[in-house]
Amino acid sequence: MKDACLSSKYDVIILIAGRISQLLYSFLAIKLLTNMLPVGEVGVYYLLISTIVFVSMVLVAPVGSYHTKNLNHIHEKNYLFSSFFAFAIYIVVAIILILPFLYWYLESSESIDMSFFPIFSLITIELIFGTISATVINSFNMIFHRVRFVVYMNIVLFLGLLLALCFVQYFEFSAWYWLLGISLAKAIATFFVVLDFKRLFCCKVNFKYIRVVLFSRKQLLKTTKYCMPILIGALATWSQTNYYRFYTSEYFDLSVLAYLSLGFAIATNLFSALESLINQYFMPYLYKAVSDKNVNRDEVFSLVFNSLIPIYLAFAIFLMYFSPLVIKLIASTEYSESYIYMLFGIGIELVRVVTRLLTHVFYIESCTKSGMLASVFGGSLVILLLTFSVNIITNEIILIPIYLLFGASASLIIVLLKLRRLVKINFNITNFITVSLFSLCLYLIPFSLDEGLFYYALFIAIAFCYFIGIQYYFNKSIFSKLA
Repeated sequence: MKDACLSSKYDVIILIAGRISQLLYSFLAIKLLTNMLPVGEVGVYYLLISTIVFVSMVLVAPVGSYHTKNLNHIHEKNYLFSSFFAFAIYIVVAIILILPFLYWYLESSESIDMSFFPIFSLITIELIFGTISATVINSFNMIFHRVRFVVYMNIVLFLGLLLALCFVQYFEFSAWYWLLGISLAKAIATFFVVLDFKRLFCCKVNFKYIRVVLFSRKQLLKTTKYCMPILIGALATWSQTNYYRFYTSEYFDLSVLAYLSLGFAIATNLFSALESLINQYFMPYLYKAVSDKNVNRDEVFSLVFNSLIPIYLAFAIFLMYFSPLVIKLIASTEYSESYIYMLFGIGIELVRVVTRLLTHVFYIESCTKSGMLASVFGGSLVILLLTFSVNIITNEIILIPIYLLFGASASLIIVLLKLRRLVKINFNITNFITVSLFSLCLYLIPFSLDEGLFYYALFIAIAFCYFIGIQYYFNKSIFSKLA
C-alpha cells in the first residue's frame, strides 16, 4: 500500500471539504426535519436517537475503541478485513443477548409510544450496518485514504437524507420513517464500502484470525479488561448527553423536548464537525508519534493540546455570537427561541470536546479507568441534580442546561486531576487567554438579523477569515512543528 504522507498539503483540504459538506448536510437535515415533522414528532425523533445511542454505547463503543487502538497493527498484518467480519459477528451475537432487556425496556417505557418490533428493527439495522459502514469508512481515513473516506462519508449522509425524505413523504410524517431511511442508507453503503476495501487491498477472510479474536480465552480477557472501563464510562457519558431527554419528556412534554434538543443538537453538530476534522488530521499524528519509544510523550501531548484547545475556545466564542442567526437560517420559525438552549449547548460542548481531547492520553497510556471515573462522576452529578430538582426545588426547564454544564465541568476537572499523575503537560494558559480576548473583539461589531442572505454570507466570511487569522498568528509556530 502506498501511504499518503501525513503532512501532505492535500490532506487538510480534502478533510475540510468533507467537513464543510457534512456541516451543510446537518443544516439541511435540521431544516427539513423541523419543517416536515410536527413538533411532537421531532421530540420523538430525539428520544429514538437517544435509545439507539444508548444501545450503541453499551455494545459497540468499547469494542470499537479497542479496534481503533489496534487498527494500524491489524492492518500491518493484513487482518483488517477479517477484523470487520469478526466485529459484525460480535454485534449480531450481542444484539441477540441483549434482546430480553430491550424488550423489557421498550415495553415498559412510557416515553416512547411505539411497539417493540419497529424500534428493535431500527436498532438492529443501525447497529449492524451503521457500525460496519462507519468502521470501514473510518479505516480509510486512519490508513490515509482521505478521498475515499470523505466521498463515502458524504454518500452515506446524503443518501440517508434522500431516503428519509422519500419515506416520510410517501408513508407517514413520523420520526420512525425518517430514521428508517437513514438506517437503510447505511445498509446499502455497507455493501459497497466493504467490496471496495476488499478490492483495494486484495483482502481475504482469515477464519483462523476470526476464531482467535472471538473465542481465544486470552484475547477475550485482554479485550474485556480494556473495554469494561470504557463501557462504564460510555454509560456515564450517555447520562450526561442523553438522559435529560427522557427526563424532559416525562416532566414536561415532547414539544419542550424538541426545542431543547434542537438547540443542543445544533451546537453538538457544529462542534462535532470541527472535532471530527481535528481528530482526522491530528490524531493519526498523535498516535503515530507516541508509538515511537524514542519520542518524549510529554512534549508531544503538550504540543498537540496547546495547538487545539485555542481553536475550540475561539470557535465557541464565534458560535455564541452567531447563534441567533444560525437558528434563524437552519430551523423552522417555530424554533426561534431555541437559540437560548444553543448558547448553553455551545458552552457544554466546549467543555466536552476539551475533555475528550485530553482523554486520548488515557487511551494511549491504557489507563481507561481514569476516563471512566471522570464520566461516571459527571453523569452521576447530572442525574442527582435532575432528581434533586424534581423533588426539592422548582422544576424549571432552564435548570436542565445548567445541570448539564455542571456535569460536563465536573468530568473535565477529574480528567485534569488524573492527567497530572500520568504525564506532565505544560498548558500555555497565556495563549489560551489571548486567543479568547482577540476572539471577543468580534462582539464589538453590531450585527443585524433583519438583512438579506448576501449580508449574512459576507459577514460570516469576514468573521471566518478573522478566526483563521487569529489561529494562524498565535499558533503558527506550533502548527509548523506538527507539520
